[in-house]
Order: sequence, then C-alpha cells, then structure tokens
Amino acid sequence: MTYPGVLSDRIGRMIPFSVGVILLAGSTLLFAFAPSLVVLILARLLQGTQYTTNCNDVLYYDMNMQTVKIPDDAGVAGACTWASGLAIVDDNYKGSAHGRAMGMYSYLQYYIYSH
Repeated sequence: MTYPGVLSDRIGRMIPFSVGVILLAGSTLLFAFAPSLVVLILARLLQGTQYTTNCNDVLYYDMNMQTVKIPDDAGVAGACTWASGLAIVDDNYKGSAHGRAMGMYSYLQYYIYSH
C-alpha cells in the first residue's frame, strides 16, 4: 500500500503518521474488546498484515471453515506509520548521521514487528 507515502509527500509527514498511530491504537482496542472473530479479522486488516507474514497471503477461516485469503499488503495503519515515519527520519537527519538514523529506524521496525 503506497498511498500513505504519496500522501505524506503532498500534505506533510505528521498527518499520515498521526492517523496511523491513532488507527494502530484503535485496532489494538478492537483486539482487546472484540466480540467475534469477524471483528478480530477487521482489526487485523486495519492494523496491517504486511509485517507479520512471509507468505503471499494471510489465511483466515470464516464461520463455515472456508478459507478467506487476505493480501499481505492490506492495512492502513502500518502503511501510514511506516512510510511517513521513515520520511520523518529522512527529513531530520543529514550528513553522516543520516545513514546511522535510517539503519536504526529500519532495525527497530524489523525488531518490533518480528518479535
């Protein structure tokens, strides 16, 4: 999902980043208080599935045990925070600190989403 990156280039970095953080918080609350499996799946889609799987599709089962495929690049919140967060780091670090900051940001994102 590349739209949040394009949006952050056009309107600024903080709006897409803030929207992403709010959506992540909202999807976390949906996880905590979900009354059904459908709400859990919707919360997962809102949060974003791109950081948690190495396969091409995320598989869920509906109430009739039919496989439901969801593309692994679905999700708005993760895309907003990832794209605009990386752009914020890029905008604020120049020179020799730039590579170190980009590496640290990428490492932390990988570490957080893989554990």
